[in-house]
Amino acid sequence: MRAAMLFVFFTLAGPVLAQQDAVNGQRDTDVFFASGDLTDRLSGTMLEFYDGSTAQYSADGSYAYIYQDGDPPFKGTWTVEDRGKVCVVFENGSDRCDHIVQNGDRMVLIIERGTRFPVRTTTALN
Repeated sequence: MRAAMLFVFFTLAGPVLAQQDAVNGQRDTDVFFASGDLTDRLSGTMLEFYDGSTAQYSADGSYAYIYQDGDPPFKGTWTVEDRGKVCVVFENGSDRCDHIVQNGDRMVLIIERGTRFPVRTTTALN
């Protein structure tokens, strides 16, 4: 009887537990980076998105996001957590965590709401 109850629990709870690991906006073809791999990949680089905005991940942990050329940067510090989660604490005190995944030959930033921003180019910072 106990085995049957455990079977029923895990059969019903399994999909709920699996959803906790899902990222809003995630696709079946997304591959999550390991923490160290993504840190190495982002450190000292600038990501340019198709809307013209850029995210700069300096090797010293500083971060700058610019909407368009000529706009002032939103500055802060960045860290990487498990499964491609990148967190930024901005100088104004706000913070956010997004995911960066590999999808085919392209990196994609997925924000908390699930909106996807494909990376157009990756450039080394000077």
